[in-house]
Formats: sequence, structure tokens, C-alpha cells
Amino acid sequence: MDKNCILSQKGIDSSGHTNIVINGKSQAYHRFLWEQENGRLDRAYILHHECRNTNCIEVSHLTPMLRALHSSMHNVGEGNPNAKLSADQVYKIKYLWKYDRENWTYRKLMALFPGVSKGCINFIVNGKTWQHIVVD
Repeated sequence: MDKNCILSQKGIDSSGHTNIVINGKSQAYHRFLWEQENGRLDRAYILHHECRNTNCIEVSHLTPMLRALHSSMHNVGEGNPNAKLSADQVYKIKYLWKYDRENWTYRKLMALFPGVSKGCINFIVNGKTWQHIVVD
């Protein structure tokens, strides 16, 4: 945690944020404070906590970011709550596909990693997911 964080003293939700009610509508407290200082933020944007502390309400720690970009920063690889594989397993899939391709079909890889679909393996070996795992 950044030593300059200002932490909310209000209740924290399951995502680590504080919500407040303004004019009968629930709103993220940090977003409310940012908008008070900077003006209305388009709904396509989310506020990223540069300090990585979701309970921080220090406006200077908040950076507007497109939702899709923000999601891709936090939900990469094993950080994605829907990930079915570990980084080690993905490395193994990429390695086998690259260096022993003649012996490894989608079907064999699916048997080696139960519960993983052909589409998932296809995305891995074609670089659409898990791009940060590199096999030299």
C-alpha cells in the first residue's frame, strides 16, 4: 500500500470498494470524489487505483481507464477468476504444440487437461489468450 493512500472509513464491499448513496442511487465513493474534483466521467471508463488499494479514495491515485483495458490488466492468466489452467499448464501446452506438434492433437491435449475445451487450447496455441506465457 502507498503510504499516501487515504483509506475510506466507511463500509467496504466484497470488491474492496466503498459505496455511498447519493440522491437515492448507490455509487462508488472513490468515483464520486474523483468526479467532484474533475467533472463527470463517462460510463465507458472506470477509475484504476494506481496504488493498487481499492479502498483508497485519494483522487491523485485514480486514473480513468476504459473498462476493457482495465479488465485486461487485472484478469490476466491465473488472475482471471475463470481460468481453468495454471501458467505451468499453459506453458506445457505451448511447449508441446511448438516442439512436438506431430504427437499432440487437440484431442490429446484435452485428455491431458480434463475440462479444457478445444477452443481454449486453440486460443492458447494461436496466441489469443495467455500471451504473457512465452515458449522459446
